[in-house]
Amino acid sequence: MRFSYPAIYSGVLVEGVELTFSNGKVTQARAEKNQAFLMEMLESDTGARYVGEFAIAPITRSTGFRTISCSTKNWRLLPHGPGRGYPETGSHNKSIIHWI
Repeated sequence: MRFSYPAIYSGVLVEGVELTFSNGKVTQARAEKNQAFLMEMLESDTGARYVGEFAIAPITRSTGFRTISCSTKNWRLLPHGPGRGYPETGSHNKSIIHWI
């Protein structure tokens, strides 16, 4: 999965993120900007590399203001939020992070 919009976590901007998943786990990760920070977050604990939840999202592009522009014509099922999942969603993944 490639994220074309920037991700911000703990005040750090990470851009050009690409994640490869296998069985719900991030097996490869790359970022054009702040690669070391991305890897540090994914190594935070044993649950950090696993998908915490999924989202159905109409994401199409970044608006340039660190926000996402949406279109109701382009819905996608996306793995979302490596790390902690919310129990009320049925997730059992535990981690100190919840990101992307």
